[in-house]
Amino acid sequence: DLLSNNTGICLEARNSTRIVDLEEKDWDFTMDLNLKSTYLCCKYVIPEMIKAGGGAIVNIASIAGHKPAFSAAYGAAKAGVIALTQSVAMQYADDNIRVNCICPGPMKTPTGIMANRLGIYKQAQPARIRMLERLGEAEDIANAAVFLLSEDSSFITGTQLNVDGGSIAMTVNIPP
Repeated sequence: DLLSNNTGICLEARNSTRIVDLEEKDWDFTMDLNLKSTYLCCKYVIPEMIKAGGGAIVNIASIAGHKPAFSAAYGAAKAGVIALTQSVAMQYADDNIRVNCICPGPMKTPTGIMANRLGIYKQAQPARIRMLERLGEAEDIANAAVFLLSEDSSFITGTQLNVDGGSIAMTVNIPP
């Protein structure tokens, strides 16, 4: 009945890699892990949902899919997850399948904390990167996913829910 596609990696941020220095294999790996995996899970779960009479899917994208900063491959892949979400929602609404995505912002995860320590956020964004004065927690994303997968959101499909502490609403300062 339910599918949560929750995966992500940003190799560029780990290494401060610019697009001309990004190996094609790393671009492909980023696209495969962040976008293709979401496509494949939808492709193979949706037929089972149709047999069951419907279901709900939540894909995890990122605010980088709306306003990418430093990481071109990651931003492109997560923008692809947003577009995929909307297309699949349109394709399967008549089958009683709702499809939405969550766009997390700065998170308190090992990768997010490492990016902060390396100064990646400081390079790409102003000192204050969210309205709320804390990083997001895994529970913030889990709570949003539970809501979107529940019957409480039965009239919501094809949308993106930004769980970002207000980051997307703030101006992004892109360096020259």
